Amino acid sequence: MNSRRDFLRNSIVAAAAGAAGSQATGPGGGGKPKSRPRPSGSQRRWRTAFGLNGFMSSIQQFGNSFYIWEVLDFAQKEGFEAIELVDGWPAPYPDPEDDARIESLKSLLSRYNLKAFSIQT
Repeated sequence: MNSRRDFLRNSIVAAAAGAAGSQATGPGGGGKPKSRPRPSGSQRRWRTAFGLNGFMSSIQQFGNSFYIWEVLDFAQKEGFEAIELVDGWPAPYPDPEDDARIESLKSLLSRYNLKAFSIQT
């Protein structure tokens, strides 16, 4: 079983090799590479996101606290498109029946051009 570190290292190496290969077919390399139309909107396959569980555990493990708006501002500035929510942070987490709190959380995320892509329980 590969560790997360091994997975990331292998992914970076593969991406670098792919980028080097695509440059060879660019200008001076024998022609233009084939391009596929990029899906847009809800048809996109991948969105960049990160989870809030690391921030929650940082509070529990190390006593480091973060304001939710600082985390969301960071996510927006760094180009993330979505957030994985975690039960318990930001506190208080809305109950499934609490429509007003859910809308409030959605509104908060939308102010930073983010969406909730999943909820970790």
